[in-house]
Amino acid sequence: MENSSRVFTVSLNTSLDRTFCLDRLVFGDINRVRNSRLDAGGKGLNVARMLHLLNDRVCAVACLGGHNGLLVRALVRAEGVAIRMIKTSGETRNIFNFIEKTTGRVLRINEPGPAFSEKERQALFQYLSRLRLQSEDMVVLSGSLPPGLPVATYREIINLLKPRTSWITLDADGMVLKEGVKAGPWLIKPNLWELQRLLGQKVTSPAGLIRLCHGLLNRNGLRLILLTLGNQGAVAVSPEETVWARPPRIKPVSEIGCGDAFLAGFLHGWRQTQSLKESLKLAVACGTAKVTCAGTSMPSRRQVFALKDRVRLLSPDRMKFSPG
Repeated sequence: MENSSRVFTVSLNTSLDRTFCLDRLVFGDINRVRNSRLDAGGKGLNVARMLHLLNDRVCAVACLGGHNGLLVRALVRAEGVAIRMIKTSGETRNIFNFIEKTTGRVLRINEPGPAFSEKERQALFQYLSRLRLQSEDMVVLSGSLPPGLPVATYREIINLLKPRTSWITLDADGMVLKEGVKAGPWLIKPNLWELQRLLGQKVTSPAGLIRLCHGLLNRNGLRLILLTLGNQGAVAVSPEETVWARPPRIKPVSEIGCGDAFLAGFLHGWRQTQSLKESLKLAVACGTAKVTCAGTSMPSRRQVFALKDRVRLLSPDRMKFSPG
């Protein structure tokens, strides 16, 4: 892809991530925090932060409001990421992450986010309609929708932007994803459970998984499905090929945001090589490197490429997973 092209990430329900590390989380008693951190949060911003660390030209478009919104913007700018703020009247939500050091377990408590008025919804679409996109630019739509925005919002945004670029990625869940795929984005990134909810049926074998993915591609005009499988890695399915990449074993620190780092790695790899195999290897390396980082902090480029050669490409028929 052209060097002048950019990636725009769109975050409609941004968050301020507050992460607390404790020896152990005990209900009904005092819990003492050993250390804590603040990070700009939300899936879109996580993707933008990882892309920036990979030296991509990226611009984060984020709905932000109140004191939390200003703090999120400052945190993103401090990392060197370009950010465009769409102001909301409501306060940007908090996400609270409590991590047990002894077990590695994470308790996440997410606020719903500020409710959008009809006036704010119209302002959002007016802003996106004026976004200067080149045909080679990528757009990433990811994360939940705030209260007040209908489930078809991503579908409407995709239809709005497709005349200017076909490189649109959607990472969502439930009815929001179901509506979004109707607009035919270039790429979707569900995990196994999200894919099963989208299809309304269980996946029971590698062959069944590939068959169902091809059916989804054919019905909706998608070009790529990236399916994350936790410690089993990820599968990329296109009309032409299917690739499985398995990560090396590592000691996890925080799994928060690893799917976003994974997606950023794939997009970076695709922009460089347009090779499904190489892009998926880099994606899995990014996701794996993220697991070794505290809170929602992102790994360095050096950490990612140190892991890339340890990612294995295997035949998809050797995949083993437990159907949910």
